[in-house]
Amino acid sequence: MTDTAYEAITITNEIHTGAAFGILHGTGRNCYIPSSVMHASRCRPGDVVDAVLVENPSPDPDIRNRTPYMVRFIKPPVGETPPAAPQRPVQLELPLEPETPSQLAREIIAKLGGEAPAPAPAPAPAPVPSLKERAAKHVEATMAAGGVWRFATMFADFMRAEGKPGADRARHMDEYWAVAHAMRHVFDTDRCAKWTLYSKASNQKASKEWYSCHPQTIDVAEFEDE
Repeated sequence: MTDTAYEAITITNEIHTGAAFGILHGTGRNCYIPSSVMHASRCRPGDVVDAVLVENPSPDPDIRNRTPYMVRFIKPPVGETPPAAPQRPVQLELPLEPETPSQLAREIIAKLGGEAPAPAPAPAPAPVPSLKERAAKHVEATMAAGGVWRFATMFADFMRAEGKPGADRARHMDEYWAVAHAMRHVFDTDRCAKWTLYSKASNQKASKEWYSCHPQTIDVAEFEDE
């Protein structure tokens, strides 16, 4: 980068010290503008100007990597009298670490073919349904499709859907009771019929229960006889 050729830059933001930062057209590389240059040019963020750039004199290689150039002079607009040359040399300020570019700066960089705007964060993964939720969904869909169901038959059907056909109930009691709870909930919310069998009058607990969402279409032959 020579110190005699003008390069087009866009001033993106100004910091509290009066210094500013810009981006070089065509490359999107950052450049530091000392406060003395900003004051002399009377430029503001958003202005597109012609400037003389030099290599960033900062001794910090990280700063030079992020902001490789420093503006030495900004060309006044056509028809405007340039400021008088100073009587004594002006000490140039070493660039500070640039602030995080604003959204406007990112959009300008993208339009000029530089760095692309930061991608939006990826959406959070969908939560994994719990056993109770999976059992309820399976029970409701299966009973709505028809048939007569007992806890044992619905448990076997649910375990097949879970990829565990022929699973032993004794080893999967959590799944069994999740299915039983879901079937009772369907009945308790008036969405299915239930038949109860008592082996004898003295029994306080039913021997068997059958559930169906379509009792008007059920034939006795569909009841399980064990």
